[in-house]
Amino acid sequence: MSELVRIRRGTAVAEVSVLGASLRGFWQADRAYVVDRNAAGELPSAGKVMVPWPNRVAGGRWEHLGRARQLEITEPARGNAIHGLAGAHAWTVIRHEREHVQLSTVVPEQPGWPVPLRVSVHYSLDEHGLRVRHQLDNLGAQQVPVGLGTHPYLRADADAVLRVAAPSYQPSDPATMLPEGAPRPVDGTAYDLRAGAAVATLRGLGLDNAFGRCEPDDDGFVRHTLRGAAGGARLWADPAFRWVHVFIWRPESGDFALAVEPMTCPPDALNSGVDLRILAPGEKWRVNWGIEPFALSVLS
Repeated sequence: MSELVRIRRGTAVAEVSVLGASLRGFWQADRAYVVDRNAAGELPSAGKVMVPWPNRVAGGRWEHLGRARQLEITEPARGNAIHGLAGAHAWTVIRHEREHVQLSTVVPEQPGWPVPLRVSVHYSLDEHGLRVRHQLDNLGAQQVPVGLGTHPYLRADADAVLRVAAPSYQPSDPATMLPEGAPRPVDGTAYDLRAGAAVATLRGLGLDNAFGRCEPDDDGFVRHTLRGAAGGARLWADPAFRWVHVFIWRPESGDFALAVEPMTCPPDALNSGVDLRILAPGEKWRVNWGIEPFALSVLS
């Protein structure tokens, strides 16, 4: 099977790579809502599923049930383990039909990680847009803490405005990108994106931060929005996604990419314990998120 798998509904198309089960693209009526920053090797983490932890683990070190663990250092420049254990290999396509695809892999017991996990992701298109469902299964004999995130890059037009539904942000050490102190309220800071801020101004901020305590709407779902005069999209997520990391990347070309990464826990959560999910032996955990274009009518 090809490395890339496509699903379609009407004028909507999504493209998924088996490598890391990465979301490489999402289009509606020829407008891109998720852009592929991986095609030229620019950002290898683009679109990947980050599991059993998102973001970083300081020095790759953590403890499980009183025993010290050492993960492989996968971010050598900063000395961290980054973005989990499932992003560097091909997942298995379990089912592929016109409007949906399901992929699965096993994170085995290994140095640094004590409990095997089965991880699956289901991408589908419906009348609202793109829907993504994740499931983690504890295959081991011990409980284990887990977190999950995903790393899509959203299209940001020159006039785009970003709204992030979070009342706090996590300062980070620029040398390691690890948390520096406790989360801080966004009130009165440039990080207050609850009412929306122009992406053009955020570029100067060098935004690369996690935002926490994401606030659900009345229906229970968290929503972050990116919109401009030509259109936009909402990234929605279950309330389990209490965090979102926002990263503005500026290559030498002068173009830029905007990652809006829903996460169930903050950076270095395997050490802080904040918002980790403890999976008992045999337990399953399911979480959902998705992307809704504003022009919904052309999906049907």
